[in-house]
Amino acid sequence: MRLSTTFIGMPLLLLAGCAAVPQVQLQMPEASNRAEVVIYRESAFNAGGVGVSFGADEQVFITLSNAEYASLYFAPRIYRFFVRARSADPTVLNKTLKAGERLCLKTVADPGNLARAAIPIVMMASGYSFLVQEISCPSNEHLAKYSRVNVEYKSR
Repeated sequence: MRLSTTFIGMPLLLLAGCAAVPQVQLQMPEASNRAEVVIYRESAFNAGGVGVSFGADEQVFITLSNAEYASLYFAPRIYRFFVRARSADPTVLNKTLKAGERLCLKTVADPGNLARAAIPIVMMASGYSFLVQEISCPSNEHLAKYSRVNVEYKSR
């Protein structure tokens, strides 16, 4: 009995879409010439088991799970920040960072994920989507509710 290549290839294709996005290390800017970006992910049932990658300019720096946050340092300039889950299209935020600035972002699962989950083949093809939005910086007490994800920096 011969199995068709479609039957064998489909599971491999689906698994490839679930592959983790490789992370890279950031270059640590000088303390006197850097901006801080704080990003957090609220805990939610929608896409709760899916990690969301955060990065800039096509490079991923961290992956956040439910109720996690990270603080990252960037050199001042224009960035194309994004969040993305696996093979889904990224959600992008273009932002200019200035030295000494603190930019705070929140990522949440797209409410449209729930409708797509009703049709599994659509969800497998599109993946879970996440949104990113600039927000007022939360208090330290608010961030204490989240687990901190450590960011890796390149050594000089």
